Amino acid sequence: MTKARDGFDELFKILIFIQRVNCPCQDTSVDFHRQFLATGTHKPAIPELVMKTNFRRDSENVIFLNMPSPAPPEYLRDLHEWPDFEVDDFDKPWKAFQPFLEVYGYALYGSEEYNKRSISGCCPTKAAKDPFYPADDEDFIHRTKWTQEFLLRGGYCQMKSSMYLAADSCYRNVLLEVVPTESPTFQILQMLSTNPLRADPRNHTIPCVEFIPAGHWTFISQACWGDTWNWPFFDSMNTRLEMARQLIEGVAFMHENRIGHGDIHAGNILFNHSNSRPMEVVSSGELNAPIVPFHSTFDFRMAFIDFECAVHFQRGIEPLVRPNMVPPSHTAAPEQLKEGEETYDMFSADVFNLGRTLQIEIQKARDKNHRAVTTACDKIRQYDNLLDLMTKEIPSERLTAATAYQLLMTII
Repeated sequence: MTKARDGFDELFKILIFIQRVNCPCQDTSVDFHRQFLATGTHKPAIPELVMKTNFRRDSENVIFLNMPSPAPPEYLRDLHEWPDFEVDDFDKPWKAFQPFLEVYGYALYGSEEYNKRSISGCCPTKAAKDPFYPADDEDFIHRTKWTQEFLLRGGYCQMKSSMYLAADSCYRNVLLEVVPTESPTFQILQMLSTNPLRADPRNHTIPCVEFIPAGHWTFISQACWGDTWNWPFFDSMNTRLEMARQLIEGVAFMHENRIGHGDIHAGNILFNHSNSRPMEVVSSGELNAPIVPFHSTFDFRMAFIDFECAVHFQRGIEPLVRPNMVPPSHTAAPEQLKEGEETYDMFSADVFNLGRTLQIEIQKARDKNHRAVTTACDKIRQYDNLLDLMTKEIPSERLTAATAYQLLMTII
């Protein structure tokens, strides 16, 4: 990485890498910090308007440029109507915003630029040392080596019209989510993504790479992690307990900061690995299958996603909500399934939802007679007891997330 050379006649002889500096969403300008590379493998797409912008130097002779935020396109449909689109029409609003997002370095899934980046071989190959603070030359996730035989469970499937896969300027996959700027979802994710909360190691929410203001809406760029965190089965009780530790700690952290999630289930949990696996795991889900080392082979991290149902409660206010959007019935707390306007404790329901999710995970391993859970040991019995205390039918009899975490640490 070199400093900018004197004389702008040298500008076009070097590779320019543009990285947008994080700025308040209320700001009307975007400050770009450009790092000039003499050589390199990355070739981010540079918008034409960048070349036409005046440059300035700072005291360290590093060049910056100031440019107005590009105006988002006008789109006639209100955001709340987007989910009403048929599956085949999901990409229509996104195509309208595609030129706008390209200015920020994003190529939408299925576009010509996305396909170019996918086959360019320029995506970073090393996994981030800290997946919550990935460097530009690091991938967000661990991957199965492409030179090995592998099994890919699932693939990209757009489940919501308000979310779209894209590649960032470093050629990594991100998930773009568009939300109303005034929505609780945006405000809560911004809160969790801002220091000191983001820097807290107890914060197990998906890393948000960037917030892009677009009029009444905000695009949230999130690291694209894998959703098959429970496949294959955990290869030891220790790795299972570490998974539970991170998730329970994450819920306790949210509650400490007066945030209720409201929709905890397996589909709203991710981890920092792709959905590809070595072929030897294919048989790991069969009855009496041998243990296949996987989770113990890398430093896995867990994260919560989907804060559409989340609520931020002011201090001194009881975390009570009325039944509205709830998790799937097999993980929902009894009070979440009741009809009527009776309020319930959202924090207590979160604990139930997570406890039931963890019970389902270990029960699936038991159903296949997986050896990591069939050998009787004190840790398994204590873990089962912990989950039972988290899923008591009566909310007042359940553990709080903080107490559940303390009890889990005595097991570990």
